[in-house]
Amino acid sequence: MEQGTSTTASFTGTLLRREHTLGERFVQLVFREENRDVLCVSTNPRAATLPIGQDYRVQGVFKQHGTREFIYDPKVALLKKHWRPIRRVMFVVIVVTCVAGLGSVGYMEQHSTTPKKSLPSTPAQHAVFNTPPSTPAAPTAATTPTSTPAPASAPAVVTTKQVSKSATKAAAAVTATLPSSSVSPSAPAVVPDVPADLSTPTDVAAVVTGDINNPDSITVTWGTSTDTGTAGLGGYYIFQNGNSTPIATVGPGTTSYVDESPVAGSGAAYSYTVEAYDATNTADVSAISAASPIVTAP
Repeated sequence: MEQGTSTTASFTGTLLRREHTLGERFVQLVFREENRDVLCVSTNPRAATLPIGQDYRVQGVFKQHGTREFIYDPKVALLKKHWRPIRRVMFVVIVVTCVAGLGSVGYMEQHSTTPKKSLPSTPAQHAVFNTPPSTPAAPTAATTPTSTPAPASAPAVVTTKQVSKSATKAAAAVTATLPSSSVSPSAPAVVPDVPADLSTPTDVAAVVTGDINNPDSITVTWGTSTDTGTAGLGGYYIFQNGNSTPIATVGPGTTSYVDESPVAGSGAAYSYTVEAYDATNTADVSAISAASPIVTAP
């Protein structure tokens, strides 16, 4: 089997499902991009909390492991798709409120002007009204005293600052009636990058061999592998009968594994292969070893 290749990927898709794999060490994410499903594998535990059914922007590198193709440790960001319509509604509400406030100011200025003085209707009242203040007219029996008109109240003045406060309160009241999920969009969930480890484990040194311990177990052994990267060698994957999913994963210091799955007395043939993987980037693997065929006792 040849070593995996990589291709840069960037797309927008809807998260369909997510699940843990290999003892919760990885999180599998499946996104729907137009008419196809894209598999992503993340080592970040926060990826298991991403909301399903939302649209995301996904960036990463495609990896190929055997017949499987997936994006390893992608960058995932939630798209903001609800904030712009809500912002437009709030803008319209504020404009309408300001226009209504300015109309109220014009109405109040029109109806709060000082009333004009009206002249008395009788000749005697005309004489008293036109007399200078320094020479007041003496009251007579035929003259009816007139009452001094009360001073008119000053017109009410409404400032633009008060109109602005009224518009702000009206906009706040409208915003309070909107759903909280639409006013404040969710913060994008970002999966941080994992430091790159450019070193790949060396091939398994020796051909895998197997020994039949008894009719229902087989001991598999192999040669060691090395990795000169930052974190070094992570361990080994053990595969049975050419399957792409390993039956076991062991640490870097282990070079044997006991398989107790064979059926006693079946006379069935089994084959085993081993693959070394990097400690930092578990998808960075060595070339798979040669197969070791073993036949159990009939």
